[in-house]
Amino acid sequence: MNRGRILAAVSMAGVVMLGAGACGNDTDAKSESTPTTPTTLTTDTTGASNESADTTTTAVSGATDEVSGTGYYGGFSFELSESEVVVEEGVDAELSISVDVKNLRESGSQVFSPPVSIEDDAGTGVSGSADSDSIPGGSSGKATFVFSSSDGFDDLEGWTLLVGDSGEARVELPLDGSDQVSRTPVELEPSDAELSVDDVDITFVSLEAQWSDSDGYQVGKDEVAVMLEASATNNTDSQTCVRDAVSFVSPDGDTTAAYGVGDCEPAGESSKGLMFSAVIEQPEAGEWTLKVVGEWGTDGAEASGEVTFELTEEDLSGTMGSDSGEDESDTSGSSTTTAKDDEATSTTEGGEKSTTTEG
Repeated sequence: MNRGRILAAVSMAGVVMLGAGACGNDTDAKSESTPTTPTTLTTDTTGASNESADTTTTAVSGATDEVSGTGYYGGFSFELSESEVVVEEGVDAELSISVDVKNLRESGSQVFSPPVSIEDDAGTGVSGSADSDSIPGGSSGKATFVFSSSDGFDDLEGWTLLVGDSGEARVELPLDGSDQVSRTPVELEPSDAELSVDDVDITFVSLEAQWSDSDGYQVGKDEVAVMLEASATNNTDSQTCVRDAVSFVSPDGDTTAAYGVGDCEPAGESSKGLMFSAVIEQPEAGEWTLKVVGEWGTDGAEASGEVTFELTEEDLSGTMGSDSGEDESDTSGSSTTTAKDDEATSTTEGGEKSTTTEG
């Protein structure tokens, strides 16, 4: 059950092809039965007959490892596809990772260009760059992550790919596929699928915890976004505005108002596709309350109703649905993330967030 039709977590393992075969080698690297990591990188120089010596480059074969990784960032899902290490004489070694990307927005066209870096198990980091063409909403495309290092990339064991800034809920994908923080959206179960609040009937279509807000921005490292899709039937004698009536209450009683999208319902009519979102700061694990409070009771009196749902520590960790997680969610399909289309990148400026108050 997903907002906007359930986010896709494609769990295919990508095979990392580390190193283009050296020009002039008698042995085809792809025919090796057992990939090995060279202790010392050696080079074979091949010069074009009509080119001067200073234009000659040298490529070096590297190790071949298998890696896998699926993540969600800024309104996109992505899967590591293939990587390659190229060493040229006199320049830094370059690691490039090919990535299959899907734009989870329903419309518009955006570029997938998140901050990326890799870090080894000693904490040494290498910043990189991300590049992609503009990808239409609901469509798939390609991106490339590129990293350069004078120390080379002889062995990717112990390296982790980091997508996002340190202050964000970033994706963390060890290149050996273990202990991934994929930020895959988590399906939540309300205690009841329907709620009657006086003469307004509300049906909950999907409820999810995720790490991109309603505008497609990645939330902070100590935040989570709760997304709700619902429909409402107004059985009162006047217009009701359910879109302004939803909030989320923590186990300790802190209330976060949800930002709603949708029209108000005239008397006797129904609305589908009502979208609600809230960014919750420092969320607690435990039983949460989804509360609906509106001024459509008798003679304009306040009407209220509520259901509950659980947020577990595992839900909040961002590891649900990853290859290494205990619960691999099958979230194939469309996105529950709705984003504004007035910017053509995944890191646009602006957007609305809800605030947390005591209550």
